[in-house]
Amino acid sequence: MTTRRTNDWTRFALAAAALTLATVAPAHAKRYMTPGFRANETRPLRVAVLPPHAEFVKQKAVVTEQMIKECAGLEDAAARSLPPLLTGKGYAVRVITLEETRTDPELGEMVRRVNERYDEEWAGILRRPSQVHDGRYQAGEEATRLAARLDVDGLVLPRIQAVAVSAGKAMLTSFLSGGTYVAQGYARLDLAIVDGSSGTVEAYFFQALPATTKSLTHKQDKLMAKVAGRTLRKYPQHDLVLDPRGEIEPADEDFSDEDETKLLGELEALLGPDDEPGVADSY
Repeated sequence: MTTRRTNDWTRFALAAAALTLATVAPAHAKRYMTPGFRANETRPLRVAVLPPHAEFVKQKAVVTEQMIKECAGLEDAAARSLPPLLTGKGYAVRVITLEETRTDPELGEMVRRVNERYDEEWAGILRRPSQVHDGRYQAGEEATRLAARLDVDGLVLPRIQAVAVSAGKAMLTSFLSGGTYVAQGYARLDLAIVDGSSGTVEAYFFQALPATTKSLTHKQDKLMAKVAGRTLRKYPQHDLVLDPRGEIEPADEDFSDEDETKLLGELEALLGPDDEPGVADSY
């Protein structure tokens, strides 16, 4: 069932994604891995991809049935794009569909609990992604029980954030900034890889790409295939052993409390002051 969530962590998640788009070159995905994941010691080789969760924000919009459908379309497109990319790297993949969670109430409840637990951690990951390397983030017993139920080594939890910006808003921001900044829409995909035996978030990958409203609403398969491909471009092959000490993302990429305040302000400016943005999701 679709709900509308407007609490602070959701708003911050969207704001953090906006900052990512502005500061990270679109060609480069970000990735954070524990030493065990890099060394292929705690990297799950048989994974279950849980149903993606999408949030869609439109400038000064209220949640409509059409936005809900657009969220579902992005989720379906991501669910189709991710498994072939992982199997292509040698991983055994099981896809958990929404239909399965509806026809099997026990499974549905287990998936719901995992998502709720992970969302609590996701807020922290967005603020301090470099601490994934230290194994700080946990999806807990909820994740280990679900992995055991599905007979897999780990879980893949996809999150999608999409922001649509009107042409008028883009032109206005360009004019007011003297052409130095143009508000633009984007699509972002976050993937958390959770170890099924410990519940630890072993890896976190994300990619944000500019996107037009048309691509977000009418070319979702093409868009999500591109975003997913970029997100998993440097996901290690199943048998690849990496230096556990190498390529640690610097801690200065984490977000401070001051950053959070700034980001929330930037999101308000992007979507328009004094009006709460329409946020549709399908949790």
